[in-house]
Amino acid sequence: MNEMRAFFQARTFLSNLLQTIIIIVLTGLLAYGMEQYNLMLEDMKLLYLLAVLIVILQTESFGWTLFSTAMFVGFDALLVHDDESKQLYITSTIIFVVIALIVNVLALRLQKQMEASKESEQIQKRLYEASKGLIKVRGSQEIIDYANEALTNLAGSEAHVYFDISRDDPDEAKKWCLRNSAFCGNGELDFSEAPNKYIPIRSNRKTTGVAVIDCSKKPMTPVIKDLIVAFLTQISIAQERNMLEEKNKKESAIYAREKIKANVMRSLSNDMYPHIKNIEKMAKELEENHTLTEDERDELSKKIQREASYLSDNVDNAIEITSSK
Repeated sequence: MNEMRAFFQARTFLSNLLQTIIIIVLTGLLAYGMEQYNLMLEDMKLLYLLAVLIVILQTESFGWTLFSTAMFVGFDALLVHDDESKQLYITSTIIFVVIALIVNVLALRLQKQMEASKESEQIQKRLYEASKGLIKVRGSQEIIDYANEALTNLAGSEAHVYFDISRDDPDEAKKWCLRNSAFCGNGELDFSEAPNKYIPIRSNRKTTGVAVIDCSKKPMTPVIKDLIVAFLTQISIAQERNMLEEKNKKESAIYAREKIKANVMRSLSNDMYPHIKNIEKMAKELEENHTLTEDERDELSKKIQREASYLSDNVDNAIEITSSK
């Protein structure tokens, strides 16, 4: 890894050196041609300033700008011959160096602002894509799986979210983050030696979980940190939405189950009523009709038993239905 980094650094150095030398040589030749045509010294200074600006844009380095500025000052000195030009040379050179340094600072600052703006735009796009995908996910475990994958892509290193953190969890930093609802771990005041950074997942002023991001290979930049915090807010909203949907489903299931119970009980009641009346009728006949033979009495008794057995089964079914959850 170090060899690869050294290789890229050497290649960048050689590339900047070659570009700077080419710009200096071409500018020097052009300045010499201008001197042959007796152009004013101020025109050459503008040429040098333009060349310095090109070096800034090509190398994006303060050091190479200083190097090229010094070379142009030397070229300018070689082209000065008479005493009057020498007096003008000193003044114009000081002005040139000051302007070159100012242009260098402003150009580099502008480049950094443009790079920061471009990076911010890319980050916002990544956050939008991650949030858009989160909308389509349903189920607590599916949300966690998606969040782990999206966070890993956003952070550029392994990341996990945890919502059910028990007191027996061996990771003290994770429990501290949940308990205090504060950042800790790599680069923070608390647990600063830990390889991971711990970020609380907040929802309606309540910490519901913790995100753990591996920072052992590279530290987390403030921009990435803000990006992850914004995405964790989206995760928290998705979890709340999922809990609300599950609650509504549960309530709907309870309502449907109770409705089924009521319908079944009504049906059982309607079905049991004629059998009860039959038992009542046969029992009354058995009691009041003294002309019945022994066989007829036995037959009525058996009918009453069958009706009673049927009612008993229905009562057992009703008990089972009403006691089920």
